[in-house]
Amino acid sequence: MEKEKPLEGDDARDNSSRRHHIQPGRIIHPPATMGADLAAMRDEAAGTANPAQPLSPPVADTPSPSVPPSPAPVVGASMPFPSAPQTPVAPHSANAGTIILQWLTYAFWGWTVLALAILTVSVFQRLLAGSDVSTYNYYVIAALVVLLPISFGCDMVYSKTELDKKVGASLFVMVVHAVIFALFTISALLFVAWSVVSLATNHSYSSITLAGLFGALLISAFYAITFLRTLNPAHILWIPKVYRFTMVGLFVVFAILGFTKPTFYSAPAANCNPSRIYMGVNSSSTCSTQPSPSTPSNTFSNGKLEPTAIGGTQCDNPTLPDGSTTGQMAVSGGATCSDADSVIQGGNDKNGANYSADGYNCTGTQQGSNTQWSSYWNNDFYTYSCANGSKQAAFNLQTPAQNSASSTTTD
Repeated sequence: MEKEKPLEGDDARDNSSRRHHIQPGRIIHPPATMGADLAAMRDEAAGTANPAQPLSPPVADTPSPSVPPSPAPVVGASMPFPSAPQTPVAPHSANAGTIILQWLTYAFWGWTVLALAILTVSVFQRLLAGSDVSTYNYYVIAALVVLLPISFGCDMVYSKTELDKKVGASLFVMVVHAVIFALFTISALLFVAWSVVSLATNHSYSSITLAGLFGALLISAFYAITFLRTLNPAHILWIPKVYRFTMVGLFVVFAILGFTKPTFYSAPAANCNPSRIYMGVNSSSTCSTQPSPSTPSNTFSNGKLEPTAIGGTQCDNPTLPDGSTTGQMAVSGGATCSDADSVIQGGNDKNGANYSADGYNCTGTQQGSNTQWSSYWNNDFYTYSCANGSKQAAFNLQTPAQNSASSTTTD
């Protein structure tokens, strides 16, 4: 097929005129839809959607209140979310078992510290004043053997469930026992103050006062640390543990001292004191610890040993811490002067009452002006007869009150 050749020259120009040239006098009608399209465009530009509505006259623009521009959100930044209101958590209350265990822990520690305080006083009386307190020392030590393990075990279990902040019944139990321990602490400190005043103003019975002073100082410390353990501020975990083992250590120390009965007290012997001159005994002679070989034979009444005759004392006759003086010491049946000294020390503060010391049971009898010893004692006095099986010891004793009073007893 032969390809049509493009028009050239005048033919091309004539063809272009036929397509684009508008002939003069010819009216070209627009398409029927053009008017509607123009009206729609005009309405759209005027902001109205109704082409039939007449245009309103121009209205002056009313300035709108200025609104600060909102900051543009930052891409990648986390948006905060409102948090829900927090409900306060009520403190956890202890159950009945924990409260009972708490009460038992505090109560048993209170009894344990009380027994330890008694043992402490007796040890210092022996240590500084020479008093023989072994009779009730053994009972106190036996009580501590029972009380201390119970207190230790209750405390160890309770400390595992102890509340950080005590409320309700648990708070009540703590307050009651804390007040009791605080009162005991203050009482011991008051006794310390009184002992200091006594030592400063009165030189009599200084050894007993000194023993009471040191004993009260330790007792106040015992109750102070018990008070601290009861409060247990901020629920410090090491306080109960340290307290438990401290009490065990104190018990071991004082139990050993209670059994061994060491003493720093040196009782002055009456036959070594120039203020007491016994018949036939030189006041400057050396004090002995064994019976004198030159003393007369012992006398007995109803199987009980009696004191020796005046001037025939067989052992040293000490002055007791309470100021009582002794004399006419006699021993028999294998008893030694060391036994006799322990027995005499047990008569401190007894004032003629019966007592037991170092295994000896002693019976006191008040004497007056008509005895073989009355010429030695200017007023009333007591005769003590002590026995430990076949071992016997006897002596006379006069208290400060008897020494300063007139004789009231006649025999």
